[in-house]
Amino acid sequence: MPVAAAMLSTAIRNMFDKYPSIDHGGVIELPQHVSSGVFPKVKEYCTKHAKVDDKGNPTVSTNTGAAAAAVAASSSSTDDEEEDLKNWDKEFVNMEVKPLHDLLLVAHLLDIKGLFDITCRKVADMLKGKTSEEMRQILNIRNDFTKEEDKAIKE
Repeated sequence: MPVAAAMLSTAIRNMFDKYPSIDHGGVIELPQHVSSGVFPKVKEYCTKHAKVDDKGNPTVSTNTGAAAAAVAASSSSTDDEEEDLKNWDKEFVNMEVKPLHDLLLVAHLLDIKGLFDITCRKVADMLKGKTSEEMRQILNIRNDFTKEEDKAIKE
């Protein structure tokens, strides 16, 4: 992964700042239940969002909030490019629940704010307007309420 892309991860950036002599081929362990198939998607996202300055040095862009405003104000990207990136993001997270969950988890663990934000937004959109039972089904959550508790909640 290009260094500029890897620097989108606050966790990786902090590791390089703390240990400047670290081998760039270092390994970061993640929970076993996270599919290794998610990493090409993380790389794709980071590479797409990586920004470099005029000298080719990585700059940080999370494509969200105040950081995005600062980057947008200082960069030469056009409104069309920003809109294209937002559309790309929407299409990027258009996936099944399990890979989306894995992507969300890795974005959280590696502290990739922009990726975390768009995956959370996608999950929220998936749950919008759903009943609690439909949400449990989407998120694969077991209903641990008793019938009496369920009845009391619905009343």
